[in-house]
Amino acid sequence: MAELLVVVIAAEGAWLAVRGPVNVRLESNPPAASAYVDGAYVGQTPATVDGLGPGPHLVVFERRGFAPSRGVLHVDRLVPAFLDRLRARILRRRVVYSADLKQSASAVLVVGSTPDGAEVFLDGRLVGTTPLRLEGVEPGVHMVRLLKTDYAPAEAEVVLGEGGASVDLALASLKLGALERRIREHPENLHNYVDYAHLLVVSGKPSEAAGVLREGFTVLKEGLVRVNADEDQKPEARLYAECDKIYRLQYKYPAAGGKELRAAVLEMMRQAHQANPGDRNASGTLDRMLKHGETQ
Repeated sequence: MAELLVVVIAAEGAWLAVRGPVNVRLESNPPAASAYVDGAYVGQTPATVDGLGPGPHLVVFERRGFAPSRGVLHVDRLVPAFLDRLRARILRRRVVYSADLKQSASAVLVVGSTPDGAEVFLDGRLVGTTPLRLEGVEPGVHMVRLLKTDYAPAEAEVVLGEGGASVDLALASLKLGALERRIREHPENLHNYVDYAHLLVVSGKPSEAAGVLREGFTVLKEGLVRVNADEDQKPEARLYAECDKIYRLQYKYPAAGGKELRAAVLEMMRQAHQANPGDRNASGTLDRMLKHGETQ
């Protein structure tokens, strides 16, 4: 039993050690580039950063006459072998992160996505998240690949001239199909309509989102909504809150179709208030939306 305890303690110690900070040596080719980690200047290359956490960390190298180099440092990706990471942390051995600097180019690449927040891989190298503006990219043909949790990967080939280029990709949600099935299987659950509409909004599909919200209001109006015993608030409270947030621009969604969507949710809330004037939640939501509209 004692031997087993020793093994467990040793295993826990190794796990904690492998997740701890490491010392990183930043190198560039050519050297003497200004190095920045997460926006903080750490010196000229070669530079040492002690006690760096697992990441991700944004690393930027800048040198006159060369294009800035941007990369994302993950310690686990830099040193993938478990034992090597363990030695680096326990023995405080420095691990090396390096980048080759390219002569300055005039091309600028602008990458966007719907929704925002996707990881951007340029020719296989992680360079940041959308929306992203990359300066000093070498003219020519490049492959842009976007990754975001719960969305299908998207990629595009971009031809960069000296004037630069832009690419904006719509990411397909992997959850839309599941939420659509939930509505078909449980049309009485108002939460499914709210979740589906929200995902459509942030995915850049405002007209479809408005249609789903209307379906939810219809179910509510016809008295078909199921109320779960463990719910803290009435299901319509989430529906009203979603309309309120959409109208008051509390979500970031594409401008295209946004005006029509806001008009639609405002009209839905007007009808909800007219159908039940005594519903203080509906009247309060409508008042907030109208006051916000007066300030626009």
